[in-house]
Amino acid sequence: MENYEVLEPLNAGSFGKVSKIRRKSDNKILVWKELYYGNMSEKEKQQLVAEVNILRELRHPNIVRYYDRIIDKQNQKIWIVMEYCENGDISQLIKKCKREKEYLPEEMIWNYFMQIILALHEIHRRKDGKILHRDIKPANIFLDANNNAKLGDFGLSKILTDANGFAYTTVGTPYYMSPEQLNDKKYNEKSDIWACGCLLYEMCALNRPFEAANHLSLAIKIKSGKFERIPKIYSDELQRVIQWILTRDVNERPSVDELLNIPQISMRLRDKRLKETRAAIAKKEDELKRRIKELEELEMALKNRESELLYREAKLHEQERALQIAESNLKTAPNTTEREHTLGDRDVPKLKLTTHKYTTSSVTETSTDRTHYIDKGYNTSSTETGFYHAPKLSRAASRTEDSTVGGETYINYEINNILRNMDRIVAQTKGMKDGDSPKMDRMDSVPSITKEFSRKNSSKVL
Repeated sequence: MENYEVLEPLNAGSFGKVSKIRRKSDNKILVWKELYYGNMSEKEKQQLVAEVNILRELRHPNIVRYYDRIIDKQNQKIWIVMEYCENGDISQLIKKCKREKEYLPEEMIWNYFMQIILALHEIHRRKDGKILHRDIKPANIFLDANNNAKLGDFGLSKILTDANGFAYTTVGTPYYMSPEQLNDKKYNEKSDIWACGCLLYEMCALNRPFEAANHLSLAIKIKSGKFERIPKIYSDELQRVIQWILTRDVNERPSVDELLNIPQISMRLRDKRLKETRAAIAKKEDELKRRIKELEELEMALKNRESELLYREAKLHEQERALQIAESNLKTAPNTTEREHTLGDRDVPKLKLTTHKYTTSSVTETSTDRTHYIDKGYNTSSTETGFYHAPKLSRAASRTEDSTVGGETYINYEINNILRNMDRIVAQTKGMKDGDSPKMDRMDSVPSITKEFSRKNSSKVL
């Protein structure tokens, strides 16, 4: 119940009512027939179960479609969910024509009649057992939004398992009952054909072919088979078809196959099938166009993907070539040690060391002879008052000859240290006697090349 929403009631009967509903899952408009089976006899309950089973198996464009059933055992109710026909039923159409004093067009009558016969053919020629509707009347022929006729309300229907079987129970609306039913004789699907003839007559004359004040008078008229001609605005062909259908002799009465072969029916049936074929072809064409469009879009997407992959492949090749060039440059470039001694930071300009001459006593040395001390990485500078030790230079500046400040000031510092030590040594040697050893208080802290330099110069001085 929670899957449906009741919109409005449509009509009510002795056992229940019909309401317009909306299915919440897809907003489809349907109807359900609400039946209370608490007061039903066992026979009526069995008939109700038979109706649901019959509706469940029928699938035809001219039969009201069954969708679902809901059973409430506690309240003894059942809801049968079915197709909704927007334009009501033929009984409402006949009442409207009576009010407006207009007749239905003959073309419309033939179309409705053809669709009703197609529905009867579906149930009378069913392989799993023919179905007798047993209640064909204007109120049970519904009209959908496209004004197509649909046979509905199978509440009195019966399945005959035997192909040549008959029914015996007299059910249905008396105005549309066949003579064999009123005589309490066995009957078959030809009784539905009789009721269909009465329906056809009523669509033309806007009243039933057999009417009476009581049941007995009605039965006498039906058994006599006499009725007035339909209005003159309709063709003789239509009158002859009605007379043929309302034949009292069941053996002379036409079957659904014979009715489908009537020229007026067969011609319209061919037109109907042609329209359906064209509609199916148009639908197929639309489907093919849709699929072609989807394939074109897919092809375009694949081309774009292919272009993207080609672009990525080109970029990868370009990067691969760049890596190969870099590897080649690394193989042909000098080793790291040579680069460190020959190259500095490319952002620092290459500077040239200048030559300075220092003289202490009679000792002379140039800064170009002492480039070995640049590797020490010290930075010194001189002032007017003396010398001081500066912070250590960067690796690039300390290992190269590119920095005049770093290299030259360090050499000046070392040379001045050496010269001061030499002065001290000379001063000491002058006051020594032969055979004494000079004091070497700071010479031990000077690198080996400084000691050698001091030794040579000391010997010169001496």
